Amino acid sequence: MRRILFIVVLISVHSLLFAGDLGRLCDLINNQKYSKALKVFESIDEISVEESSVNIYNLEAFLDYAYEKNISYDTFNRLLYWYAEELIAYADLLTILSGIENLSIAEKYYLSAIEIYGNLEGITSPIYLQQLKNLFLFYSEQNDLEKSIVVLENIIEIDKFNSDTLTLCSDYNALGGIFYRRGENFKSDSIYKVADNVLATIENYEIYKLYDITYNMVRFLGYFHYRDFDRALNKCDELVDKINKYNSSPVIKAICNTYKGAILLSQKKNDESEQILTESYEILQEVSNNGKHKDIFLLASLLKARLRFCYFDFSGAKQYLEPLLLDKPSELTEQYWLYISAVNELTVIHFFERDYIKAYELIKECLELYEFTYSIGVNQYEYSNSLFQQSLIQERLGLIEESYTSALKSYDIARELVRQNLSFLSEEQRTEYWNDIQFRFTNEYPNLFYKSRDLIDSVGTVAYNNELFYKGILLSTTQNIRSSILESGDSSLVKLFDEMQKIQSLLLNDEFTFNQKELIQRRNDIDKLLINKSRAYAERNSDVEYSWKDVQMNLDEEEVAVEFSSLMIYRDRYADSTMYCALLLRHNSKYPELIPLFEEKEVASYLDKTTEGSTNNLYSFEGEGEYISNIVWSKILSKIKPGETIYFAPTGILHQLAIEYLPYDEQRTMSDVYNMVRLSSTREIVTNKSKESYKSAVVYGGIHYDLDNNVILEESNRYPEVKHRTLENDSINRGSAKFLPGTKAEAEKINKLLSDNKIEVKIFKTKTANEESFKSLSGKHNNILHIATHGFTWADSTARKQDYFADRMKMQLMGDNQMRGPIIDPLDRCGLLFAGANTALQGKSKELPEGVQDGILTAKEISLMDLRDAELVVLSACETAKGDITSEGVFGLQRAFKMAGAKTIIMSLWKVDDRATQLLMTEFYNNWINKKQSKREAFRDAQNSVKEEFKKPEYWAGFIMLD
Repeated sequence: MRRILFIVVLISVHSLLFAGDLGRLCDLINNQKYSKALKVFESIDEISVEESSVNIYNLEAFLDYAYEKNISYDTFNRLLYWYAEELIAYADLLTILSGIENLSIAEKYYLSAIEIYGNLEGITSPIYLQQLKNLFLFYSEQNDLEKSIVVLENIIEIDKFNSDTLTLCSDYNALGGIFYRRGENFKSDSIYKVADNVLATIENYEIYKLYDITYNMVRFLGYFHYRDFDRALNKCDELVDKINKYNSSPVIKAICNTYKGAILLSQKKNDESEQILTESYEILQEVSNNGKHKDIFLLASLLKARLRFCYFDFSGAKQYLEPLLLDKPSELTEQYWLYISAVNELTVIHFFERDYIKAYELIKECLELYEFTYSIGVNQYEYSNSLFQQSLIQERLGLIEESYTSALKSYDIARELVRQNLSFLSEEQRTEYWNDIQFRFTNEYPNLFYKSRDLIDSVGTVAYNNELFYKGILLSTTQNIRSSILESGDSSLVKLFDEMQKIQSLLLNDEFTFNQKELIQRRNDIDKLLINKSRAYAERNSDVEYSWKDVQMNLDEEEVAVEFSSLMIYRDRYADSTMYCALLLRHNSKYPELIPLFEEKEVASYLDKTTEGSTNNLYSFEGEGEYISNIVWSKILSKIKPGETIYFAPTGILHQLAIEYLPYDEQRTMSDVYNMVRLSSTREIVTNKSKESYKSAVVYGGIHYDLDNNVILEESNRYPEVKHRTLENDSINRGSAKFLPGTKAEAEKINKLLSDNKIEVKIFKTKTANEESFKSLSGKHNNILHIATHGFTWADSTARKQDYFADRMKMQLMGDNQMRGPIIDPLDRCGLLFAGANTALQGKSKELPEGVQDGILTAKEISLMDLRDAELVVLSACETAKGDITSEGVFGLQRAFKMAGAKTIIMSLWKVDDRATQLLMTEFYNNWINKKQSKREAFRDAQNSVKEEFKKPEYWAGFIMLD
């Protein structure tokens, strides 16, 4: 017999003294007295696993001993049955204990037991089939979808052989669900169709109706569980149609619509949700009085209460919560979760009613209940949320230290949940999820930490870690996923990724005639599938998160890191202002220091000025510059010595200011006195290790924006792999873009300088500098990209007037549940102009030859490129640093290039002068390449050179460098 080597089970099973021979048998086996045990075993007719306690390792050795003794076939088979039953019992126990090592042993035990049953009973026997189904559940619970599919496909073959139609339907539905969880929704849908076809063979119409509704309800709840609300709503409507067609019980329809109401409520469609829930509530209330469907009725009650709360009808909300509080369940039933939710809702109501004492009593009960569920690994979000509510209540009661402790515990759980959730959602779902939850990290937690600063010395540690965590979290997640796939060496993953990128490009095309909704769904499915399949990403995502300690370890003695932070200040219940703080860290700091700086309104009024010379006033010591510089820097500079390096990561309104060029005194700027390094996050100090050598470069300049269509087509045909136009006729309603003579001289000088220094350069000018040529750089190994052209960044209000954006408008709900109107993707509202762009700018894009690019490269298109080897991107154009300001940073060209993989970017905050820009760029490259200065030093000295000829800040302060 093949001997299976097992690891000794982690749990020691002690010998127990049983009455009679069974106890003696187990005792002998545990003591490895196999000869005597065999004699006792042969005298026992039946052995029950429930009554035995035997070490599984010794039982295996006993089995081998019996085999060597050539015992009878029947006796050996009986021993095998006992061994298989014990294996399953031990495996079940190990799954309860969880842990990677325990689960690995449990899997081996399950597989061994299945092999034994297959040999004893045959692979079509009921007992073998049952063990396969148990193994499927085991894999499914561990989220091992690959193995789940293999086992389920074996189960299907057996059920086909046994001609068990209903079970086969269940099998196919389960298989479809697994493929759905993997992100392979086309395959999932096709398997669901197979299930429906099998079900259609059932002749009994009543059974057919019952299972048709049941299986579709399971699919609906699956979509609901994974927040795939579009699919869930479509399936719900389909279900309701079936229910009406079959004249099924209105209760089933009410159950279905209750979940639909929950989806609509989560989407803040309160009126629609209330309409559908009112009808469901009345039906469910009637049947629940007879003891039926009580759980669903209580869910409907909770949803109705939440709706009342949305309308600030607190007394109405309490009325709906009362049925949930009648009985406090003692077991983990659905009613248990609903009871906790009701207590939680009442806590919030009393908080809003300012009855903080009552709210504190309720939240403590709520946490008591959640602590138990959290200990077994469920309701983690709710537990974190209740801890946060407790911290708010404690703060209102003046219990600041207790409030900080609760907030910190809540924060740690919530942060880990965000990391887990972002790891399996598609990019669109990640954005939606983060938009729902980000306010807690960008405002609510920081607010509680800020209020604790005078009592808690170490508050700066968690405040700093929070900035490292949330700044650019979606960007870094997307970058990690892309890099892990492109670097995986897995051709199937790369092929899927390429398909997703092509679909994204098609979605940018204004002339496609196929189904846009299906394309979006396919793109999201592939995105989710890539995440599930990418082992490299899973490993990368499990890396230890960076903390302030990691940043500190990478700081030298004369370096300081400054994370700027902003948070809303609440007076009473309403946000009154936005406070800006600095989190300052040195190599020898005990903790990061939290330094309150200024309120946004103290600076915003100066940025809003559009009068002539306002930019010069803002950065001049004689104008408003001294005042602005004092507000931003004075409290920080008292802790920093002249000549030291300041790594700083801006936030909010500071993204719109070149704070590194604010005046230090009458003669010098901040950059003259300190080595200023602008970062998207100070974690870049740890992660951004730029190359010291540059081998290749691409330079654009002297671009002809007016080209004949034949020339446009001829140049486009040089890049057959790059197709699909992107912008509509009036997409950039600026008239014609004028030729920039400075960019031609700039590009030629930089080309010569780089070539003379043995750097391989490709230069694109005049008609060759088309959009296709730039897109063809995707995936190529170019270390430097220099683009001298026109740039544009539109506000939403301007872009909304263009027909091109009609299909890209999204309705968003604000916090007060009011429709703000269509919001256009900020990455569609900014870009760069390339050769031939004037045809589109003049409203004649439909006259372009079919298939060519229109010369207007949007940030969205750039974000789809692979520019991971681009150590430096220079955007020598107007307003390339502008965009929408969010907690993620600036949504504009800089984000697009960062998504594409670029390391360092030079860009402009406002419209820049052609001659001054030419001088700045050529001086920068001369300092950097010829004089061998660092990038930062070369850039600073280049600005000083421009300052000598062009005194006003508008000429030299517009460009910034971002790592």
